[in-house]
Amino acid sequence: MTKTKRQSNKTTIEETEVSNEENGIEKVMHTIKPVIITEYFFGIFKCRLVKGQLQPPSWKMRMFAILYMATYGSLFLKTYCDLVMINQMRGWQEFSALVVLSQYVITSVLAGFPVYSVSYIRIYTLFTEVDKMLHGETLDVFYKQSRGRTYLYLFILFIYNVFNFLLDMFSETNYTWAFMIFHVYLFQKLVVLSFSKHIDMITCRLEVINRSLKTFVFEQDVRKTTIFIMRSRKKEMKDKMHFIGRPSEDNMKVRDLARMYNILGKIGFLINEVYNFHMFLILIAAFAYIIVTIWTALYIYRSLEFSAKDIVNLTFWCIGAFINPAIFAFVCENLLRVRNETKVFVNKIIMNYDLPRTMRVQAKVFMELIEAWPLRIYVYDMFTVDITMILKFISVGTTYLIIIIQLFH
Repeated sequence: MTKTKRQSNKTTIEETEVSNEENGIEKVMHTIKPVIITEYFFGIFKCRLVKGQLQPPSWKMRMFAILYMATYGSLFLKTYCDLVMINQMRGWQEFSALVVLSQYVITSVLAGFPVYSVSYIRIYTLFTEVDKMLHGETLDVFYKQSRGRTYLYLFILFIYNVFNFLLDMFSETNYTWAFMIFHVYLFQKLVVLSFSKHIDMITCRLEVINRSLKTFVFEQDVRKTTIFIMRSRKKEMKDKMHFIGRPSEDNMKVRDLARMYNILGKIGFLINEVYNFHMFLILIAAFAYIIVTIWTALYIYRSLEFSAKDIVNLTFWCIGAFINPAIFAFVCENLLRVRNETKVFVNKIIMNYDLPRTMRVQAKVFMELIEAWPLRIYVYDMFTVDITMILKFISVGTTYLIIIIQLFH
């Protein structure tokens, strides 16, 4: 009887753990579900949620993606060839659209294969592991805010692309081509949004870790102040997250925060691997489009066919091409800023010699993890994605602008 009862209890515990894990994955996927559903409309299937478990896309999804890309790619190339036959100048002007099309086709066809979908599944599973270690009472609000930001990003994406589409329809005579490039450039913006959302998911969880560290560091500073300041500040601490608790030799909460950071570092590495190809092609497309657009604008300005609406249209599209790498740099720079805050708080714990030795040792290990996982995003190890990348991008673009102007003179 006792043995049977133990086995029954063990089975119940295992079932509860599995149920909690499935529930955690569902909540994580719920925050990013609007983006995933939008990707489905573009024939991009990264993974699917079946009974609380993440699985690679089914063969039906993969076949649909291949047929979708074959149909759209054929129509796109046919329309492009017709455009070139009428005006070769337009062929050069829309060259960057071919780069985006190649990115679109490769992404849609390869995303559904298990070799690539495993990385996405691993990312979402690791997010679930981090969330399991956080306070449960704070997660519901956390997930709600995260999903709200997802809707906001999609709304901005939709408004921006509709504005560009209407502007293009106003100046474009070939409406079929206008629809084609609207679709392909909307995909490109969707990739940027997806990358930004994944980085934002890391940043938000790292901010939760920072709030825990900040609360602990603040409490230790309060102990060194007068009783009057201490009373006034204690009231401010009631609503703050208290994860670490009181300092003691047996307190291992700093180690738990270090484990969370370690998992976030792994997630950042996986996201970097998954989006390497996308970032590379988006940068190439943006640079090519800006250079070709500048050359086209100067050509139109010197020709008899000069029209102010053409210059305005080219200006907006040029700004739109620059926005993609700018968003990459902004979200990555924000992640680095939060990571630097983590480093500052951990260093304060290390330098506080009034704390128990075990807690300071945990903080030192935490600092080593921060150095091991710098949370920097690279493009094929060639350069980092941050504000310096944008400065280099502007510098190179300005150089080519001067060269093009000299050639026209």
